[in-house]
Amino acid sequence: MKELYSSLWDSLGKFLQTWLMPSFVATGFFTVALLPAVRHELPWSRIFEMSSTSRALLFVFSATTLSFLLASTARELTRLLEGYTLRPVSLKKRWIEKQKSKRKKLLEKITSSPLLEEKLRHRERLNQYPRKSDLVLPTRLGNALRAGESYGWIQYGLSTVDLWTRLTAVAEDKVNNQLSQSKAVLDFFIAMIWLSGALFVATVVVAFWANNLLYLAWLVPLVALIPLWYHRAVAAVSWYAQGMQALVDLTRGRLAADLGLRLPGSLEEERLLWQAVSDYVAWGTGWSETSAWVDLIDKATVPRGARSEDR
Repeated sequence: MKELYSSLWDSLGKFLQTWLMPSFVATGFFTVALLPAVRHELPWSRIFEMSSTSRALLFVFSATTLSFLLASTARELTRLLEGYTLRPVSLKKRWIEKQKSKRKKLLEKITSSPLLEEKLRHRERLNQYPRKSDLVLPTRLGNALRAGESYGWIQYGLSTVDLWTRLTAVAEDKVNNQLSQSKAVLDFFIAMIWLSGALFVATVVVAFWANNLLYLAWLVPLVALIPLWYHRAVAAVSWYAQGMQALVDLTRGRLAADLGLRLPGSLEEERLLWQAVSDYVAWGTGWSETSAWVDLIDKATVPRGARSEDR
């Protein structure tokens, strides 16, 4: 029961940091900077007729509702920033080619740079891209996240996405804490990006509604902050990606043992085994290659009752 309460408080704390705090900031900006412009317009004028207590409760309700809306649409918002749902398709292809070009130039710089410091700096930036060019996405954020998601498959044949819950279930607390903290920071900055965009639209609407174009001056800080939020989101997702890579490197052996499997002695055989496990988990039975997956898994399965040293 103590662990349950601890988990609930931890989840609540992350929700407050990730979604509620940005929502309170955005609602506060709207209340202080934009709402006075339409205080004489319906329906906004009714807010100023309320008591201070009622207005405070309305403020809290609005910010809380906004935070739940952000949390419930987080996946869709993130995938758009990653470039998965970027449209039109022609623009998406053009951005992908641009990112591939940047990745290629970094590889060339690493090879040609005479100084170790420069090589390390370029390698750090290169680590924000997938290890295969055909996995490159249209945006920096998408590439940094895919670099973490695809690491297990490229290095070990292990699908981090398909085996995520199993990996985190057996991982050490240090690894899970890094993943949790970096994900919370990433979600915070994603929320700030979208709230800045929403406030941009709200500012334009309020300025024309109130027929006071001076309020458009607020667009300057709102627009200027979006690149900052995006840059910090990329930094956070890079930290998150490193956590995913560590999760695979440090936990796959423990996961194999808990699944009742013995890892082969060679990396190539291990890749084949993890590919079979990943495919089996993702697709289950009834597919054309099911027998091949099962055969590989059967060969690596430790018989029940086997001694721990045999694992």
